[in-house]
Amino acid sequence: MSGVGLGSIKINQLTVGGIDLTQSQTYAYAFNIYEDIFDVYGPKADIRVHDYVDALGNSQLNGSYDQEVVISFSEHYTGNRLSMNFKLYENENMSDRAGKEGSGRTKEYDLRCVMPELLNVKGNFVNKSYVDLTTNITKDVLTNNFKTQRTVEIQEQSINKRRFNFNQKQPMEVIKLLNDEHIGSESNSSAFITYQNHRAGRSTYRISTFEKLFQQAPVARLIRSSTTSFSTATLQDLIDSIRTYQINSAFFTADRSSFSTISRSYNMSTGVLHDQSVPASLTFKVLGKPAFTGKASYVSNSPSSTTLYDSVNDPQTITTAQARANRKQFLSYLTENHGTFEIHGNPGITLGDVVNLNIPNQSAQGGSQERLFSGPALVVSIHHKISPIDSQPRYTMILGLVKAGFNQYGGVSA
Repeated sequence: MSGVGLGSIKINQLTVGGIDLTQSQTYAYAFNIYEDIFDVYGPKADIRVHDYVDALGNSQLNGSYDQEVVISFSEHYTGNRLSMNFKLYENENMSDRAGKEGSGRTKEYDLRCVMPELLNVKGNFVNKSYVDLTTNITKDVLTNNFKTQRTVEIQEQSINKRRFNFNQKQPMEVIKLLNDEHIGSESNSSAFITYQNHRAGRSTYRISTFEKLFQQAPVARLIRSSTTSFSTATLQDLIDSIRTYQINSAFFTADRSSFSTISRSYNMSTGVLHDQSVPASLTFKVLGKPAFTGKASYVSNSPSSTTLYDSVNDPQTITTAQARANRKQFLSYLTENHGTFEIHGNPGITLGDVVNLNIPNQSAQGGSQERLFSGPALVVSIHHKISPIDSQPRYTMILGLVKAGFNQYGGVSA
């Protein structure tokens, strides 16, 4: 390990168009991988290849393809590795660098890669009727319409059955609709997400809630680097050091009020509009929508789907309208408590993990831990940056984090 610095990695495989670019000195490359917890399609990757002999062109890589692209690498110090199998989506640039390089065979390629699921849903509409738990329907759409080969894990089941009739409905629109219908069996906010998790070569789809993810034990401790003494720090402290970070002022605020987000809610089951800005005695019914009487039903129609809310659909104590209001408020707090943190690359930190922020508070009275800033945070996005081989550090990660200490009303717990 002598001479190896932080952020150094070993590229185990980078295969494009059947050619492993790591097996020859005739290629120079850099790439970025983007993961987002709100992107159901999964990670995306941009790869720039400097091809001195135009081997990619000779392999007929000259347009949009669905050829397999394999990216696999490991971080030197931690030993953690990341492996993803993409599909080539488009080649954005095929510039000829003959004038600059002195060879008519030198080309530069900018490749955009996506997960197979994004290509699988094209023209693959949902035409099916369901009476089932909304989380089970989500799993069925991932399996049969996204055609995923990944294991689908339901980490928190919903408690509400719904009757759906989908006709020529885009799979992504179905997932969005279902996320708006979920009522959590454990989480007050019912803020469900469906995302891909990639860890050490294992890839899964997860159907979970933010509150469920918040309960996880931290996988890493991140330390503000400006307070880390590099002469006395341990290797682990250096690996865990935060290079830079950006947060807004709301990240520090202990107690905020955003109840306006749920001041008005429409109960689709009862047809009643609740307005918290007026006394309860003035709560009124929406014109033409009768109060719920057991067998009465309200039908919402669109050109591609029909949703029925009736006694067959297992009414629960928590209604869909209440869950929507809770979710809207909860997500507004997540937005306020979001920050970005750049660290040395560590594939051991994956999307949906919890990390522990350790941010010292420097003051005239001495140092202590920043109470409102430090603590558990959920990884909601990752940007893996792999620079050219002579860069130091070569591998960094930009993490999108939200505070993981929320009570049932969305406020930050002390």
